[in-house]
Amino acid sequence: MANVEHLKRKKYKKDKNGKFQSNLDFSELENDPYIQKWLNGIKSTRERLSLMQRFCNFIEKNPSELAKEHNEDLQKDPLKKTNIAKNQLNAFFGYLTDTDDEKWKNTLNNKRIETKINWNSAIQYVFSKVLSFYSRLEIPVKYHKKEKPKISDKNINEKTWRHNKDLIVNENKKDYLKQIKDTFINILDRIFLYVS
Repeated sequence: MANVEHLKRKKYKKDKNGKFQSNLDFSELENDPYIQKWLNGIKSTRERLSLMQRFCNFIEKNPSELAKEHNEDLQKDPLKKTNIAKNQLNAFFGYLTDTDDEKWKNTLNNKRIETKINWNSAIQYVFSKVLSFYSRLEIPVKYHKKEKPKISDKNINEKTWRHNKDLIVNENKKDYLKQIKDTFINILDRIFLYVS
């Protein structure tokens, strides 16, 4: 029952076959000529449309306004440029991660995200997928390596071992595993520990 309630909150509806279908409508975005050029030849368009809709809602502008605004900024004298696209992308990254880090905090508006996104995922969303909107339109938004957020050192697939909320260092893993193994009475439980 909780799953159904979650799906209803996420704007899903049941179709005639009883399967849940997304209730999100991207028709306005799909008809935008800037979006059509951006998505030309890309297979996973739904995810990008969803992300772009989120970005446009955050900035409160449509894709053509974003492209024109940044293009106009590029035409200005170098001392008067505001790097508007970079500021918007950085603020969107701060919004997605809901970080308090001064460098990445959302300073563009007061919007707060309901459920924050993983740091590394937000880097890919903002500095790869949304940034590709500008690059595929041949509007240069240049980032130096030091200007982008650093990828988190912690690998998502890496197992972390914790004991009393302290991170167990590699040298101590064997000792803790032995302690865990010794608590198992049943031989099958021990085998499952060794296999996993």
